[in-house]
Amino acid sequence: MTKLPEIISFAMVLALPLTLIVSSVVLVLYRRSLLRGMGRLPSPSAKAMPAAAVDPEWRAALMGVPEDALPHEPFAPLPSYRQLRSREIRFWGALWLLWLLIGLSAAVPYLLLTGLALSPLRILAIGMALASPGWMALGLIARLPWRRSVGWILACVLLPGLVSWFSFNEQSATAASQLVDWFLIVQGIPLTALILLIGVPALRATAPLLYPPVLLVTLLALVGQGALVGLNALGASPHLLRLLPNSDALLLIGHLLPVVAGLWLVHAASRRIARSYRHRKFSDLSYTLAASALVVLLFAVIPSWSANSGALQYLTPLLAWLWIPIVFTVITPRLLLSPPAPAPTLLVLRLFRRPGPVGWLFDQVVQRWRFLGPVLLISAADLALRTLDADELTDFIDGNLAQRFIATPADLRHQIGAGADDPDHDGRYRVHDFCCYDSSWQGVLEALLQRSQLVLMDLRGFQANNLGCLHELVRLAASPGLSKVVLLVDRKTDGATADAALANAPHVLRVDERHSRHHTMRALLQALCF
Repeated sequence: MTKLPEIISFAMVLALPLTLIVSSVVLVLYRRSLLRGMGRLPSPSAKAMPAAAVDPEWRAALMGVPEDALPHEPFAPLPSYRQLRSREIRFWGALWLLWLLIGLSAAVPYLLLTGLALSPLRILAIGMALASPGWMALGLIARLPWRRSVGWILACVLLPGLVSWFSFNEQSATAASQLVDWFLIVQGIPLTALILLIGVPALRATAPLLYPPVLLVTLLALVGQGALVGLNALGASPHLLRLLPNSDALLLIGHLLPVVAGLWLVHAASRRIARSYRHRKFSDLSYTLAASALVVLLFAVIPSWSANSGALQYLTPLLAWLWIPIVFTVITPRLLLSPPAPAPTLLVLRLFRRPGPVGWLFDQVVQRWRFLGPVLLISAADLALRTLDADELTDFIDGNLAQRFIATPADLRHQIGAGADDPDHDGRYRVHDFCCYDSSWQGVLEALLQRSQLVLMDLRGFQANNLGCLHELVRLAASPGLSKVVLLVDRKTDGATADAALANAPHVLRVDERHSRHHTMRALLQALCF
């Protein structure tokens, strides 16, 4: 393997399983660190807070004013479920057009460079073939139900194939074979890569973030190996061996030095990326789309780039990637952002230690609420795999996870920062999760209740001995500023205890878990909306 295109192609494929392994290890270690941190006592004075005597300072922690100066200002009117669906359709429709724009922009130079005649139908066919992996990725990001996901993936594969078939005049067996081979490269490999990186629910928060750095380290390791082969072919190895104790040291340095350099570059770049994410220069979705577009375009250009001895002009289809920053910095701020009225903030509470059902609830309901307003929740191991973002991941890798734990109201004010209620440039709002000690979560709850307009609480399986949930129910009943409280219950929910704790609480709606998760999701969103 001596050519750069082949090295890059092999590195991209090899980095996929490595990314999944690294993501799994990181998430296991992150959950363990989170659980250890929750059980620690930050200081001798940070003792458990009685439920009946919550410190009033926590209630004002997110507002920056004294407790007695906190008026309960009326919230903005709640949006309707139809408005939510409209925003969701317009959002994903805009991203569908973005991928089509990327595919069409890359199709023109691709056809010119490969010597194929230009025609509108042929440009459309190649453009759709290049865009289809991205369309499939949108279905995975949107958390479509599995039946719809299968139909969506088949449509993304078959429709471009039919258009491509009819765009070529020569429909012989040879042409059909060449078309199938081309589709396997341009569609099959990127489709598989994106399914692995985005399709696994437990890894979709970290795998897209970790794939670029893992790819960089893998590529540098392969380049180092190729450099050793090249030096040996040039006869330079005997001269280098004079400076080293033996040949094994040369092999070790040749393999280790590029990896160390790659890790240093990754560490520096990750800190810059985390800082940019913290300052809202990009969102989790725009990063995922940018990484996906780079994967799709690279796999499309590598065959012709390799066949022409690495000629740089065959990389010109990669320029279509620039539509990602252009659209997210110029177009979406004007088309997809919410009206200037205050956005309704949703507080999510749940029974801890139920990762399966709560993970589904987060994917299907909480992620969709981000089209309407920000989401607040107290972090725990059950949702740690879904709320981990670039900033938190960098802090964990740097060993600074303890700094994210909240012990005092000042810590909470520092974490929320300015502009927390503003949407990202893609039009969606963020999920703010707060790491708490066992001695501080009740105080954080008070502050979050003060800031929230609505509460969604998962009470499936709730019993009278779930004292944490019981405390939350009591505090919900004592929070008159809330517009609405929506409870998700099932057959195992102790309804009598919940009703007693919520006595005299206004605007409480109960939603029974349905047999179909899609119907449950729709009922919850309709209950949360106007």
